[in-house]
Amino acid sequence: MGATRFRSRREGASLERSLSALLLVREAQSTLADTVHRLLEVLPELTGDFEVIVVDDGSFDATIEIADELARCFPQIRAVRHSNPRGRLASIRTGLTCSRGEVILFQDEGCDWPLDEIHRLWRAMDCHEIVLARVALPAESTTGRRGHRVDRPGLCRLQMVTRRAVEPLVGLLHDQMTLRSAVAQQGYPWCELELGAGCWPQRAHIDPASSRRSAENERTSGPKRPNYLARLKDFALGE
Repeated sequence: MGATRFRSRREGASLERSLSALLLVREAQSTLADTVHRLLEVLPELTGDFEVIVVDDGSFDATIEIADELARCFPQIRAVRHSNPRGRLASIRTGLTCSRGEVILFQDEGCDWPLDEIHRLWRAMDCHEIVLARVALPAESTTGRRGHRVDRPGLCRLQMVTRRAVEPLVGLLHDQMTLRSAVAQQGYPWCELELGAGCWPQRAHIDPASSRRSAENERTSGPKRPNYLARLKDFALGE
């Protein structure tokens, strides 16, 4: 299923490029619906031609059922599944095969990011073929060399790459440090961004007006989310 063309809600947003967001997930029944809804909130502000490809890497929970239901409700969503776990690189290859966007967005599984920050990656693609981004997460406690507890910031990674550039680099997308070295050596126009400094917790910063506009868009562009999807999510969370 190709991406569906929508009118951007933000005046002046670029409609020239199509975008495929690849969600590479496994055992994600408790978070998938929320992640997809957040993407549907922000992607129309970037381009009128986008899609979200959910690649389930052989989950044993209800991930694929939730992904399939999202795909039935939203024409921008496509769900595919590996019958057995095959790893991140295989999921990337599956997502690339099933997608059609000129620009590809990858993110680490479970990676969370401030909604407004993704606009920076999209704008950077005006001058680059590869944009790497790191999102600063809340500090994690680790054990130092002397046995003391040390708080260190966690990181998750986002990558936005043109389809032309991604093909020779696909084997490196799972390791951002190696990818950074490769793009520098091969002369691709690229940049790296640090996102999300001081933005946590993020969900408190969602604009209520944007949420209302998203609800209006859902009412006019497709069927409403079924109640039992929310019940599935509540069940997965044990609520």
